Amino acid sequence: MEQPGTALIVRHLPRMRSILKWFEPWLTPNGLLGKNPQWNFIDWAGPPGNNRETFPSYGKDGGSCLMTVTWLGTLRQGAVLEAAYGDKAEAAADTAKADAARDAIRRSLLGRQKRALCRYLGLGALEPAYECAGDLV
Repeated sequence: MEQPGTALIVRHLPRMRSILKWFEPWLTPNGLLGKNPQWNFIDWAGPPGNNRETFPSYGKDGGSCLMTVTWLGTLRQGAVLEAAYGDKAEAAADTAKADAARDAIRRSLLGRQKRALCRYLGLGALEPAYECAGDLV
């Protein structure tokens, strides 16, 4: 959708901020997002989407790499929008949160899981898993 000006983006920045911040209370001590009280849509494929006990999956510590990487990507996009049209301090805060989420994902995934995720995302099976996970996020 093309707009002649930036007013539409600027008008919606406060809402974007509130949505991104809404997830923060659900951060687990290991830095991953845990279960929240809402429905977490990821994809129509796989198990029934309304079964919150099995999808998205959560580790023994209650964190979900899948939910966290979704939030991380949104934080990165929010940082770009803030830097271009909003508040530079908000952009820096979003970037810092995204970096922390990336680091939590890196700590949580085992080598085999990282390689599988890299293959799924087309990042190359030959790259060392830690490098691929860095490219991921």
